Amino acid sequence: MITQQLAQWSRERAGVVALQTHGERGLSRLTYAELWEKVKAAAALLRTAGVTPGDHVGLFAANGPEWAIAYLAIHAAGAAVVPLDAQYGIAELKNLCAFAAPRAVIADAPR
Repeated sequence: MITQQLAQWSRERAGVVALQTHGERGLSRLTYAELWEKVKAAAALLRTAGVTPGDHVGLFAANGPEWAIAYLAIHAAGAAVVPLDAQYGIAELKNLCAFAAPRAVIADAPR
């Protein structure tokens, strides 16, 4: 599982850069150790919100480090990711959510 590999790398490669982006605030980097801590914290929030292994969780957010953290956190919680594309219309999103029946949806503020 990808999250098990990430946990291992957070120990073996703690200071190595895992994610790097260049955005409005300049260069942003997360090491494997920092990434794993954020993933564990987000997974804990999902579990607190009632997400259990096998549940579906929608992910409706822009590409970026936050998307990657949310994606990995959903997996770390044992749930399945339901990617929701911002280019879908309302009808498509409603149909997809009705079919996938996500227990929760993670969305970024602009959405």
